[in-house]
Amino acid sequence: MFTLTIAAGPSVIPRSFTETIAGTSTGLSGALSHSAQVAVTFAITPDALVKIIDQDLAAGCIASAGFAQSRVAKVNAYQKLASAGQVPSAANLLAAFQYEVQAQIGHQIVSSSTDPIGGNVFSPGQALLADARALQAMLGTQVKASPIVGTVTSATVAGTPGASVNLRSGKSFVATTSTDAVGFYDFDPAKLTPGAQYSVDVTIPKGYKSASPASQAFTGSASPMMLGPFMLN
Repeated sequence: MFTLTIAAGPSVIPRSFTETIAGTSTGLSGALSHSAQVAVTFAITPDALVKIIDQDLAAGCIASAGFAQSRVAKVNAYQKLASAGQVPSAANLLAAFQYEVQAQIGHQIVSSSTDPIGGNVFSPGQALLADARALQAMLGTQVKASPIVGTVTSATVAGTPGASVNLRSGKSFVATTSTDAVGFYDFDPAKLTPGAQYSVDVTIPKGYKSASPASQAFTGSASPMMLGPFMLN
């Protein structure tokens, strides 16, 4: 009987493999050699993904605490939706998480780093994407994510945090959200009607006069939608 302990850093992604454990011992007849093969599976959970984001921040793989906190907030919101059985909304949130991580590789997320546990060189952004995809796969292959995502920027701030973004159907509000630490926003399209017309606009923050474009129109669909950036002037 033995216990196998494997230390895993943020570079580890969900996968399965076989590990061979070898050792020696001394018995009545002298030295004995023995080995055993064990199946090892690294699985991801929302709590584990939060810890990985924290590890990435501590190791300098993520540039700012604000960006890390925004990722953690999305993972926590995903967990709440998934636990409540709101699978389409949970899938859309994870898809938005992946869009934002992909866009920040080389910016808020370093392109390459060394894992403090094991010392191997890895891409923190690609590892986070693999973790998010594994979580999404747990929701079921029948789930197709289709988030509405976009950014708000300005001439002085590459990504404007805390801006209010409005989703409308005609003149009626459908939903309002706020941009995260790097100016990203997303809407859950689960309640939108395919084929119906919608628009997105930004509430102009203090210190700015307008946004370009003033609004963006789109047709509700079952496909993911990346809207163009809003530039605050």
